[in-house]
Amino acid sequence: MLQLKPIEFILRVIPESFLVIFAIYVFSKTTINKKKYLITSIVFSLIVYATRMLPINYGVHMILSVLFLLFIITAYNNIDVVSSIKSIISVYLVQLLSEAINVLILNLMNLDLETLFKSAFNKTMLGIPSLIITGIIILIFYKLNKKKKEA
Repeated sequence: MLQLKPIEFILRVIPESFLVIFAIYVFSKTTINKKKYLITSIVFSLIVYATRMLPINYGVHMILSVLFLLFIITAYNNIDVVSSIKSIISVYLVQLLSEAINVLILNLMNLDLETLFKSAFNKTMLGIPSLIITGIIILIFYKLNKKKKEA
C-alpha cells in the first residue's frame, strides 16, 4: 500500500489534481467550465487518495487513477476520448520532465535524499518545485493557446 499522509494529500495531491485537470483543458483546447473544473479536480484528488489506499502493487495505482481520470474527463467534462488521451499523456510527460529536473537539482545539491524522503513533510516539500515547474510549463501552453485563439 502507498498510504498518503494528510500533509501529502493537502500539499501535493490536491494542488496536483487541480493542475492536472487544468492541463487537460489546456492540452485539449477546451474552454474551462469553472464548476466542472472544480468538481472534477476534487473528485480526482479523492480518487487518487482512494487508489493509493488499495492493497495493490506499486504502479497499479497510477494506471487505475489514469483510467478513472479518462472516464471523468470524457463522461463529465464532455471532452472527446482521443483528445482526452492525448492530453493525459501530455500532462504525464510534462510531470515526468518536471520531476526529472527537480531530482537533477536535488542531486546537484548533494542532499541525502534517502534520509530526507523518510519524512512525509520533507518528501512533500522537496516535491513542490516539480509541481511549480509543471505549473509554469502548463501556463506557457495556456498563454500560447490563448494567443493562437486571438490571432
